[in-house]
Amino acid sequence: MSDTQPVALRCRSAGDILPAELTQLILETFDDQELRRIVREIEDLADHAIEVIKVKFIANNSLTIPDAASVDAYHNDMLGPNHISTNGICFPLEVPIIRGSDPIAGVIRGNEVRVMKILIEAGLDVLSYSKNGWTLLGLALVWGTSDDVAALLIDEMDPAHLLGFARLGDSAPCLLTLAAYSSKEMFRRMWLRVRRLDNWTAYMYPVTHYQLCRHADAAFAEELLADGIDLSRAVLPEQGRTAWHAAAEANNNMDFFEWLYLRIPEQINQGSSLEGYTPLMTAAAERWHDRAKAIKWLLAHGADPEIVSQNGKTAMSMAEAANNPHLIPLLKQESA
Repeated sequence: MSDTQPVALRCRSAGDILPAELTQLILETFDDQELRRIVREIEDLADHAIEVIKVKFIANNSLTIPDAASVDAYHNDMLGPNHISTNGICFPLEVPIIRGSDPIAGVIRGNEVRVMKILIEAGLDVLSYSKNGWTLLGLALVWGTSDDVAALLIDEMDPAHLLGFARLGDSAPCLLTLAAYSSKEMFRRMWLRVRRLDNWTAYMYPVTHYQLCRHADAAFAEELLADGIDLSRAVLPEQGRTAWHAAAEANNNMDFFEWLYLRIPEQINQGSSLEGYTPLMTAAAERWHDRAKAIKWLLAHGADPEIVSQNGKTAMSMAEAANNPHLIPLLKQESA
């Protein structure tokens, strides 16, 4: 009996059989979207597709627009709305409106960091705009699906430009605020690049502070405090929500709760100015994150489940309305 082991056979791709020049010549007939799909899905052809993407971009940049004036000219001074605003509390802050062909938006939303790297190497200006008037980093931060591309752009951009705004148009959010909405890690990456600039704290708006309270841990809160940013003083404008509300809504770092308790224990039952909702009510009403752990902590540290809001609601009634039956026994036990 032979001891020879069977040899695994591998199908040869076009990249193996054809000369590189011929492979790339064939790939030049593909559109940009198909070339990007090849980069993502067909390993043997990915390098060839990347080279074609690079050559096409150098010959004719059809992906981005260099500056604000050129965006206006592209739209005949009629850019129109390029975003939909949300409630200003939960992620995302805004939703981009993409009209017509906007290929760089597809690269960013797909988190195609390999393609983005080769475009930057080929001369892509990281400060350029999408065809719908968004900065590249603005798109990467606002979608929440593009962390690798966002990290690359943050590292590539001059720190001063990280203090810019996310898009053209009225009431554009600053990039620091979008990073705060995104995650603690994304904000920290940007903060480490801008913190040596004299004016960086001027771009830390109240909503930026509030969003950080939804993600921060105690260690990061202390780092920011050393830079003059006190998260315990966060208040969301117009709604009067405090750092406690933000933490109760989404933060799973219980050491941040402890950090707040050392600094502002008296605010643990403070109602928001808009509805009179307490942090406990905010946690009970949350539909997207399980807040059982936060509610247990709040109750153990003096949160009052009997408080009634301006419109007659309690933490228990809000848990019921939000279809959070697992929270009701916790609130009942404390109320008994």
